[in-house]
Amino acid sequence: MNGYQRINAILSSELRSNANLHIIGESLALAPDTTGLQGKHPEQVHLLPVADNAMLGVAIGMAFAGKKVVLNLSGPQSLWSIIPQLGEEISNVGREFPLAITIRVPVAPNETVQLQSVLGLEGICVAAPSSATQASMMLQAALQTTTPTILLEDRMLLLDQVEEQDHGDLASAVCVRSGEDTSLLVWGNGVKTALEVAEELQQEGVSVEVIDVRVLHPLDETNLSHSIQKTGRPILVNAPSSMMNTIVNGAFWRLENQPQNISANSEEMREAIFKSLRY
Repeated sequence: MNGYQRINAILSSELRSNANLHIIGESLALAPDTTGLQGKHPEQVHLLPVADNAMLGVAIGMAFAGKKVVLNLSGPQSLWSIIPQLGEEISNVGREFPLAITIRVPVAPNETVQLQSVLGLEGICVAAPSSATQASMMLQAALQTTTPTILLEDRMLLLDQVEEQDHGDLASAVCVRSGEDTSLLVWGNGVKTALEVAEELQQEGVSVEVIDVRVLHPLDETNLSHSIQKTGRPILVNAPSSMMNTIVNGAFWRLENQPQNISANSEEMREAIFKSLRY
């Protein structure tokens, strides 16, 4: 069972067991992770071919009425368009009333996610699974919370097979490869590339620690700072400036080289790692 099939099964099961759960989207019948759900649960699955802001308004209204809502967007551009409205709603009432809304955002290969504005919102969780297994388990965790949650789901990762166990909470970063020389702090599909680079460099005598950040907001500062304090050489991958500042400030006095912020490209990772070891 791949990630799309597993998510479809999770949503179908949750819809059967919880009459208060509703799914909203504009192309639910076409997406492999939601196909067939409207036919099985017509009262809970809603096809709304309207503007993204209108769908968010419906989702917020349902959440105020005590419903749990899964809002399926079409991509990062749709997320960008609803951020001002989401931030305003959270600021006005989100801290007094629960907003049990899970916003799923599919991310295509090489598609850019404007994280800076998203990570500036208080009272919201932003997570990026690095595997099909994580994607399914993070969805399950999000459905149990009353906090607005954004899941950035890589489309290619969801084609992979789902394993039996993985880290699926919405709180902690995870060390997926221990190392001594430098720390690669990465999220989403960049984790796979980072592990491949770390394995190659191990043959050259370089020990790279790979941290799967997983939850981009709020950051797991404890585990991230622990890795930086251990190696003294942090390399962040596709990190917005706010994330860089938060992570580095937590371990400033243990830095042995200037922190770097790079893209999730294997050659760039190799160059950054060797650069970090020059001093």
